[in-house]
Amino acid sequence: MRERASSSEESPLSCFALPRHGAILPVSSKPAAPVGTLSPVVRILIGLIFILGPVSTDMYLPAFPMLEHDLGQGAGSAQLTLTAWLAGLAIGQFTLGPLCDRYGRKLPLLLGLVVYVIASALLAVVTNFHLFCVLRFIAAMGGCDNVRCATCHGARCGDRYSWC
Repeated sequence: MRERASSSEESPLSCFALPRHGAILPVSSKPAAPVGTLSPVVRILIGLIFILGPVSTDMYLPAFPMLEHDLGQGAGSAQLTLTAWLAGLAIGQFTLGPLCDRYGRKLPLLLGLVVYVIASALLAVVTNFHLFCVLRFIAAMGGCDNVRCATCHGARCGDRYSWC
């Protein structure tokens, strides 16, 4: 049988070692407290970021007839802008997960806000229908980013509890 390594020679994987059978682990009588609590200002900001996507979808729906007239397209063309928005939201959800895993949530959240604001500002002045659809898609990618990051703020165990 192999002899166990001495305590001075620890295995590189010793941090993953489980306690021996019958070992008594310390148990705290108090539940683990959150590492940090959010200030009311941060809570309000996260709430405002969270509603960007839904408000951007619902606010311009009553203006569909005027949008069709202003952009010079036929009847039903404004519905394509909604399709572009929903496609941007869907594709953005798939691309954001790996970005949040790689860079954390703060950087994608801030970049998404910048993309959303710039695309929305350009949407206010554009007169070309096809460019309008492209900008709606880009704004949705930024808006989806914000909804996803604001929603998963504090969702991981390590963000909320010191014992994880």
